[in-house]
Amino acid sequence: MLIRSALPFLLCLFCIQMGLAQDLDRQRDSLLNVLEATDDNATKVSAHYWLAQLDLYTHPQNSAQLCRELIAFCEQIDDHNTIAAAYTLLFNAQLYYGAPADTLFKTIQRYEQHVDRHLEEPDLVNVYWIYALYYDNLKQADKEIEYYIRALGLARKHEQGASIGGALLGNIGNVLMNQDRHEEAKVYLEQSLALAGDAIGKGSVKHSLGLVFREEGAHELSLKTFQESYDLFAEGQDYKGMALALIEQGVHYDRIGFFEEANRIFISANDLIERNDVGSVLPFLYVTLAKHYQARGDFRTAVQFAEQALSESERQQSYDNLETTFTVLHECYAKLGSYQKAYEIRGQELVFRDSVNSAELRTNVEALRTQFEVEQKESENQLLKAQAATDQKRLQNRNITALALLLGCLLLFSWAFTVYRASRQKEKYNEELAAKVSARTADLEEANKNLRQANYELNTFNHIASHDIKEPMRNIGNHVGLIYRMLPEDIQPKFRDYFDTVRLSTAQLYTVIEDFSKYIQLSKDEDFVIETVDLNTIVDNVRLGLDAHNDQDRFTIVNKGLPSIKTNASIVYIVLKNIIENGLKFNSSSNPTVEISARSQDGYTEVLVKLLLNKLGGSISLESEVNVGSTFILRLPE
Repeated sequence: MLIRSALPFLLCLFCIQMGLAQDLDRQRDSLLNVLEATDDNATKVSAHYWLAQLDLYTHPQNSAQLCRELIAFCEQIDDHNTIAAAYTLLFNAQLYYGAPADTLFKTIQRYEQHVDRHLEEPDLVNVYWIYALYYDNLKQADKEIEYYIRALGLARKHEQGASIGGALLGNIGNVLMNQDRHEEAKVYLEQSLALAGDAIGKGSVKHSLGLVFREEGAHELSLKTFQESYDLFAEGQDYKGMALALIEQGVHYDRIGFFEEANRIFISANDLIERNDVGSVLPFLYVTLAKHYQARGDFRTAVQFAEQALSESERQQSYDNLETTFTVLHECYAKLGSYQKAYEIRGQELVFRDSVNSAELRTNVEALRTQFEVEQKESENQLLKAQAATDQKRLQNRNITALALLLGCLLLFSWAFTVYRASRQKEKYNEELAAKVSARTADLEEANKNLRQANYELNTFNHIASHDIKEPMRNIGNHVGLIYRMLPEDIQPKFRDYFDTVRLSTAQLYTVIEDFSKYIQLSKDEDFVIETVDLNTIVDNVRLGLDAHNDQDRFTIVNKGLPSIKTNASIVYIVLKNIIENGLKFNSSSNPTVEISARSQDGYTEVLVKLLLNKLGGSISLESEVNVGSTFILRLPE
């Protein structure tokens, strides 16, 4: 809704020039200067409104406070049209910073009461529109459509223009499309397209129709519609709309297997986004590219784009594509054989899904509670008004006792009926709430079931690794040794290097499998044993293990008076073993040396040597110097 009060010509010209030549901070400073310098109420109102509008997207809480101040000031000067505009802006600001449902509902109610008292029926169109946005935020599609239809009926009744009707029809079509009610959605979208006035409006409707056609399987018609949408957005210079239309065209070619054409279109979309600074489209582009490369079987590239989508979504605090991103990451890591990473991503996906379900449940509970409290308060207000009227009537008609008694009986009946109705409504809302809580509980139980299945699959894999893989590897090593000894002695030297390579590789693979099995067991066991551990003993055990698996003795492990600490021996053994093995493996000197020392600092013991250390409450860091060596610092609680 636009402010109907007249704006001073000089202030309008000033704002236009400022918007063209200055950045947001300078615009804000200039508007503050106008507020301080002017005594004209109309100028103050205009500057205050534009300040709130300026902060809407960058500082929505500050914008909301400015709107409240503007409403209070306009009430003093009876500027009712600006109050209506300020309520609209206040609702949008509260929506952006995530205000609770009861706060949003009360704002709309105050706005509706203001329109009823001071404005005319056509102004209710905007009130109903905001009610629809409120129910969209609550994911209550039926209520959202109900208020859009109310707004549409009033707009047609008062002939408010084709553009308003077209926008309302388009919104109804989009809600129906999201509910998979495609035939109904097409009817409203085609009516909206006929009423849309500008190119951007038509492009938006075309985009929605393209999505509907795709879901119906009309792929060629869908592609043609997205191309028309792109042309309309280009005519209106809406770069975000152009980028979205391009991405949807790429999705079309992906679905029919034309991957090279899809790749070309995605590159064009990325160039368009970078040239015109429409970064809000990046999460959708990245997750679409991830699905594109997943379909082509290039799982590593798919993972890279999915990670970019995840990072960009968190940076923008935009979570529309997050569940799809988690799914792509989970599936691609599994295809690459990174089962532990796939398991972690699966856990993050379940946590995100649970948090979304919990947030929606809390929002719906707040909405039901707010609606009940408001209706209960209205009933109480009606009762108080009725009682006040009764008292006044009794004072005015003391001599008419019979009439007073009759009125008292009527009021008593009215009060009883009101209380009864409020009680019934409360019972109804409690039943609805219980049903929603039961449904959400079932969803959480299903999520827990899936998590238990994932744990079972991981345990099964661990069992295979620890039993069904190690035994064949041990047999391979033994039989290779037997074959070598069966060779004639004059031939053995010729093949010794090959047999040694096979034997060492087999032993190394056996060790890797054994370590991985221990790692999985320890990472999922939260009740591991904490006991007093002598670090010297652990290093000696590591040395013995290395001696048993290395035929070369040209390495030295030096441990200098290591202390005893309270920790888990198995975890520390695995960590030290891997770090020492890597230190020896990547050391090119003739006699590689690993020195291990310890010192106490801030309640921690620092050792020379990330999920297992985290379980112990410790950490690891690296210090390296070229041509000198590397120092791993393992910090363990004492």
